[in-house]
Amino acid sequence: MLAKAKRKSSTRRVENKRNVATSTGRNNKTTAVTSQRRNASSNSVDNGIKILEFAIKNRISVSRASVQKGRGRNYISDIKANLSVNQKAGNISKTQYTTFSNLYKQYKREVLG
Repeated sequence: MLAKAKRKSSTRRVENKRNVATSTGRNNKTTAVTSQRRNASSNSVDNGIKILEFAIKNRISVSRASVQKGRGRNYISDIKANLSVNQKAGNISKTQYTTFSNLYKQYKREVLG
């Protein structure tokens, strides 16, 4: 006898600390995660902008500012590494992209010298 194929299901941990169940159907498209991924990227960039502003204002490194704001020391570099990918994918807006880029350039000029 042939057994019926079961649908694959998994649970992913997303940035806002909620478990989200996803299901892959016949066409192998994942549901329920796409909009949250978009929101998580957008929120990360917004937090990165706040951290950059804090670092510029207090003239400290972005690593130190990230830790003081409750994030990891590589938080800004991780955002910077994925910035253009997230912008091209539509996960973040053009305004967020340019604001983050301009603030990072300002940080390099004013704090790093």
